[in-house]
Amino acid sequence: MRSSFQSHPAAAKFAQAPKPAPASFATESFYGVNAFRFTNRAGKQQFGRSQIHPVAQEHHLRAAEAASRSPNYLFEELAARLKNASAPIPPGRPVGGQRDQITDATQTWPDTRPVVELGTIEVRRIVENSDALQRTMVFDPMRLIDGVEPSDDPILQARPAGYSVSYRRRTASS
Repeated sequence: MRSSFQSHPAAAKFAQAPKPAPASFATESFYGVNAFRFTNRAGKQQFGRSQIHPVAQEHHLRAAEAASRSPNYLFEELAARLKNASAPIPPGRPVGGQRDQITDATQTWPDTRPVVELGTIEVRRIVENSDALQRTMVFDPMRLIDGVEPSDDPILQARPAGYSVSYRRRTASS
């Protein structure tokens, strides 16, 4: 493992970074690693990566607290939270700078990039047959809306094929 990390410093950096357990899906940030080209109505184009930050501040559990929780605690907490209120999630998109790497998902962008707010996703309920439904769905980051195009990142280009294999395996016995 050590020799692999020596030849792949980005992987070593990721493996060594702290990864505290989130207290809730609603208090966790998400950082998309792939860049996409966004084109507005006026034709202006900018590359960006997706980010989601919680309305409530990020909150993580101490290791002992996380170890004492059930394996499904994030889903249990979300179900309890949604009984009382929705969980608003404001997605944003940091704008890439001229020197930011758009075809290498392992390269981080500076935190100083401006962020374009994209609205709010509001989680209101969990569907009754969520587990079964999830097994029939395919996440494909290349299914894009008008005005959004993929970058030439080879990792991004390879993701749909991998997710299709996963889908076929999940649904083969159905």
